[in-house]
Amino acid sequence: MAIDPVCGMTVNETTGLKAEKDGELYYFCSRGCQERFLAVDGQSEEISTTPPSSGKAPISHVKIPVVGMTCASCVRHIQNALKKLDGVSDANANFNTNEAFIEYDPSKVGLDDLHKAINDAGYQTIRKEKNETGIQTLLLEVIGMDNPHCLGTVDGALKSLKGIITKELLVNQKATIEYDAAVISRDDIKQAIQDAGYTPVEEEQSSPDLEREIREREIRTYKHKFIFCICLALPLMYLAMAPMLGLPVPRPLLDNIALLQFLLATPVLIAGYQFFTRGIIAVIKTKTPNMDTLVSLGVGAAYLYSLFVSIAIWSGVGKFDGDDLYYEIAAFLLTFILLGKLLESIAKGKTSEAIKQLMGL
Repeated sequence: MAIDPVCGMTVNETTGLKAEKDGELYYFCSRGCQERFLAVDGQSEEISTTPPSSGKAPISHVKIPVVGMTCASCVRHIQNALKKLDGVSDANANFNTNEAFIEYDPSKVGLDDLHKAINDAGYQTIRKEKNETGIQTLLLEVIGMDNPHCLGTVDGALKSLKGIITKELLVNQKATIEYDAAVISRDDIKQAIQDAGYTPVEEEQSSPDLEREIREREIRTYKHKFIFCICLALPLMYLAMAPMLGLPVPRPLLDNIALLQFLLATPVLIAGYQFFTRGIIAVIKTKTPNMDTLVSLGVGAAYLYSLFVSIAIWSGVGKFDGDDLYYEIAAFLLTFILLGKLLESIAKGKTSEAIKQLMGL
């Protein structure tokens, strides 16, 4: 009698399940214990072979991670696809662990055939990366990709890259990308996503502490920028609206109203430069405008027109005056957008922590 290495139960060596690992033969009381024992850390396949007995061919076991398996119907679909292969004696899939456990005769069917059967069924498998060339899979958490529009932006950025074979983008900020390492590197993929205005973090690097650090850094950045911008936008608004409301404004300030508004509004736009860079880059690289593109158009139009009027006032051309300036519109638009980004980051951080606590339970 043998002892199950997982649960410690006594197993009949004749009728119990068997598997070889690290050169030793182990016996199991159930398929669940066998799967748990053969499982490895991370997303990679694990193969073991049961030695032949009584002249029978050896049986190999493999655990293949599967992406896109979400329900019992997916499980049946994958199992049926695998069992149709000549040489597969048993196939079990689990959508909770996103894995397929397969028994097969290596003399009749190969590992590539198993992966192909699952892929042909409409699901994606994850293979162990043995070198720096060939088909590889990149698992990412894309910070900020949390709505369909963001999915379209990231998808557009990836479409422009050569070497991308398949990609699965989800609104929970997860991305699974299969690529040809001989054509493109994972750094190029992450750079393309970053250029589109999002923060890619590899799954093996992604941890609660790292994600929390990114969120906190984002919140601090938006908070400091909002405080800086509101301190400039308030006096700018007073200078723009006071003459219309009959509020007192010193004569020297009125005589230089265009210059003062220009000096107050320009630092606000510099503080929010990322809206312009991300908005413009999104259109150029992905051919898809995003919310930052809309912000850059609205704020940029108000600022550039006001700059044109300012130059006309300074040069004495035309009949422009302070009433034709819209610097305060550009500054306050950007300030309120920064406030919205700050509140959004705080809300996302709290939601993310709540989800993690719920998953922990």
